[in-house]
Amino acid sequence: MQILKILRNVLMVSIIVFSISCKKNNNNWTLIGTSNTSGKVYLYSVSPEQERTLLDSTMVEKGKFTFKAINPTDHLTPYQFDFVNDDKGGYEFLILNGERLKAVVSDSEKVSYSGTKISDTYNRYNAFRQKELKNMMDLKKVLNNTSMSQDKMNEEMVMYNERMQDIENEKINFLKSIDDPELNSYLILRETILSGVIEKEVFGKYMNALTPESSMTGNGHKLHEMNEVFDAYALSREMSILDSATIQTRYNKLDEDNKSSVYAQKVLDYLHSM
Repeated sequence: MQILKILRNVLMVSIIVFSISCKKNNNNWTLIGTSNTSGKVYLYSVSPEQERTLLDSTMVEKGKFTFKAINPTDHLTPYQFDFVNDDKGGYEFLILNGERLKAVVSDSEKVSYSGTKISDTYNRYNAFRQKELKNMMDLKKVLNNTSMSQDKMNEEMVMYNERMQDIENEKINFLKSIDDPELNSYLILRETILSGVIEKEVFGKYMNALTPESSMTGNGHKLHEMNEVFDAYALSREMSILDSATIQTRYNKLDEDNKSSVYAQKVLDYLHSM
């Protein structure tokens, strides 16, 4: 009887360990990438507010590579994979625990995702980036054309700005249509922060694309925080193109809420470093 009791206890422990192990494996997210690039590929954690952090690397074998990890939370989490280990941006993706995401890299700029519920929506979002890049490349060709008259160049610049404005308006309407609250809030946060110098009008457009459900997410809270202390936030984004006297003057004009914000502290730190 004693032996049977011991065996029963061992069996129960084995079942518990096996169940925990299965649950942990089910929590793994997996990225399966396909590319004609050879050599190493790197995995980074990313955030709109911070530089990316290297997490892992692997080799591309027979045109394929795989990454597995577990997100620190159950929220949709952004990462990047890249074939170069530097400070430049790679191919961003967002994934939940337990998901298997496929990524097909077609060239140095394009990637197509499949296998998760947000893949199609995220591919559509990336298409806007491709349009913006194409417009910028077309403008670069125009500016490098030494035979073009100044009037013609000015005309091309006007047309470029109009095209970029049309893309922005289309993109904002698209962001409004995203049902997933975390994807909606993350992409809007990303757009506002990575756009560099931000005007209140532009920021307001993106804030209007934030759905009520998205406002309750962590990224939604960050957007509202920026909106509430916008003047300090905008100044913190513009510091690199301003002289110290201008920065100091604009800082002095901030109201108390703005001056007590983290963005105002960034401005002060920047002034001290100058």
